[in-house]
Amino acid sequence: MIRLFPELGVKKAILFGSLVRGDVTEASDIDLILIKDTSKRFVDRLEEALLTLDPRVGLDVLVYTPEEFADLLKAKPFIQKAVREGRVLYEA
Repeated sequence: MIRLFPELGVKKAILFGSLVRGDVTEASDIDLILIKDTSKRFVDRLEEALLTLDPRVGLDVLVYTPEEFADLLKAKPFIQKAVREGRVLYEA
């Protein structure tokens, strides 16, 4: 999956959730934040990521521009926790 990040124009990818915490179950999926420059609508970004990455397991992906991510990091505890507990998988 990581090898496809350049094709998507990803600047940074952060893995978070149960895989990072080590409490994976059969119902677990991959939780991923992708940061990239784009002018696409949020829903179109998600569709593009899912179609390109073509996951073989459940994937919850959030795709933000660097500006959106910076704003969310200041205001949203969910994003703050994902960054604090997560792991950077890729950085261009």
